[in-house]
Amino acid sequence: NLEIEAFIAEVKRTRPKTVLIAGGDGTIAAVMKGLMGVKVTFGLIPTGSANNIATSVGLDGTLKQAVQVINTGRTTTIDTGRANGELFIESVGLGLLANVMEKVGEQDSKKEVIKVARQTMGEMVAAEPITVTVGTDDGPRKLDTVWLTVTNTGRAAAVQVDPQSQMDDGILELVYCEPMEWAELPGYVIAFLQGTHINQPKFHRLSSHRFSLQMPSGTRYHLDGDLLTGDRLDIDVAPAGFEVMVP
Repeated sequence: NLEIEAFIAEVKRTRPKTVLIAGGDGTIAAVMKGLMGVKVTFGLIPTGSANNIATSVGLDGTLKQAVQVINTGRTTTIDTGRANGELFIESVGLGLLANVMEKVGEQDSKKEVIKVARQTMGEMVAAEPITVTVGTDDGPRKLDTVWLTVTNTGRAAAVQVDPQSQMDDGILELVYCEPMEWAELPGYVIAFLQGTHINQPKFHRLSSHRFSLQMPSGTRYHLDGDLLTGDRLDIDVAPAGFEVMVP
């Protein structure tokens, strides 16, 4: 995005103390990553469809609160992740999560996001599972999954997948879903529509400072919404990457 690139270049030239970002997760992640290493404090004004990053630092998505937070000036430092050396602010995901990212753009309405997510959740029954070997500090394990995310925010596709996740704890969470039966699907759909934590039997969570994922050749995955393909992901946490204003 040429406008984002121009904004990043201007910040690097003028070196302000504070940078305000109005946009959704894609815009916020792009600006923050573009300014990695530049000493600034970020104020977030969430205007996207999911707003996972802003939600994860305590913002409720309203302009009134965003302005209050910026005026107060209270800050915290948040982590970033690295996947094959590439930074991510929010998450890396594969399987059906990559499908969601392909279908939904940052500026799509929340109604459209819900529509696409509901369609994709229906595919959780018919989807062929992906076999992934996950390496952690505790050793490797093999799993079959229809979607998997390594998240820094505890959220994926506008839904909470891990309520324990914090963006300043130096830990990443790997959350994955096993293949499902039709009778198991309603619990997931209800949780998504209500915006509550998906806490179902075939939904699993691992925590670690680092993960290695060995996948079938050509597996599609997203990194902060950017679609890529590969057969291996080496993921680790980069503590305290950015200073952000919080409630």
